[in-house]
Amino acid sequence: MATIKWAVTTFGTFDFNDPANWQFGTVPGALDIAQFDQNFANIVTGDARIAELLVTQGLIDVTGSYTISGAQSTELAVSSGGAALFIEPGASISGTGNISVGSGSGLVVRGTLSGGSATFTNAQFTLQPGSIFDVGTVNLGSGDIIHGSLNGFTVTNAIQNGNAREALRQLALALDAGAVSYQILGQLAWFVRDRMTDTRRIPKAVDALLNGPRYADNWSNYWNTVLMGRQVRSQLVDPMAFRKWLHAQFENNTPWNKFVFDLITAKGQECVFRADCK
Repeated sequence: MATIKWAVTTFGTFDFNDPANWQFGTVPGALDIAQFDQNFANIVTGDARIAELLVTQGLIDVTGSYTISGAQSTELAVSSGGAALFIEPGASISGTGNISVGSGSGLVVRGTLSGGSATFTNAQFTLQPGSIFDVGTVNLGSGDIIHGSLNGFTVTNAIQNGNAREALRQLALALDAGAVSYQILGQLAWFVRDRMTDTRRIPKAVDALLNGPRYADNWSNYWNTVLMGRQVRSQLVDPMAFRKWLHAQFENNTPWNKFVFDLITAKGQECVFRADCK
């Protein structure tokens, strides 16, 4: 049994069964771990019988059928932050072992994935419509982001089975401090809609956060950095006036279409107090 590493160091489409695509010219077989550890996006064609599919770097998009021999207890692992595996429509990974998706990594199933169990740890997992996910037990952690239905599976997800306090904490972080991604917000919206019994608490909490001063402070700071940069070298723009304008947009809940329109069609004096104002 050996771990055989992918040797491709460029973007593109490549055949799993081409020896030139593997280190030392050896294609992984039924007793081998096929490891993808190059930081590139590759579409991988062809069918194979292997012991384990291991993705530790890059974005790997498989289009063939992979039969897992059972020589390893783990049949599929996506184990490093930023790594992701896509199983395309018509493609499959079939086995009876464990599927493991680690912190910061992702798994997208558009085809078929079967196994004995699956464990996700602070990962992203997507089941596209029409996909087949045939796994006995699914274990999910509180930091996981799930897209798609997991009805019928045994899950231990703290967000799915969690409480209002955690949801409110995450919402407060997202709205006031910008520390939580929009994907977390989407997961929270699903949690509130489908899992929470006292949904009256969430809208009230969101309204309080949106109407509080920190919301406008946080997001005006964020968009000021995005639009103006951390250092304004031009003397034609008054950074304080621009930041004040941004703050007012979030305070007044200005619609995004009006926000963008006003931004790109702005006219008039660009500063107030300097002699070089235009």
